[in-house]
Amino acid sequence: MPFMSSSGNTNQKELDDIKQAINDVTNMIEGKHMRLEAILSQIIEREMITQDSYDKIMNLLIEFGKKKGWTK
Repeated sequence: MPFMSSSGNTNQKELDDIKQAINDVTNMIEGKHMRLEAILSQIIEREMITQDSYDKIMNLLIEFGKKKGWTK
């Protein structure tokens, strides 16, 4: 539980640590998103899935990325 000062506010260092942790987790998720796109590209190149399936998966990834602000 965060340290609360006598005024009831969480101390600034702890807030900064929490913000950094959230940023780190967001970056890890974004990195996994990019890695998944690369894996899908390899799968289609090896003809392990159809182009239609690839397109559907990529559209889902793109929409998810847009919601998270990772893609344009």
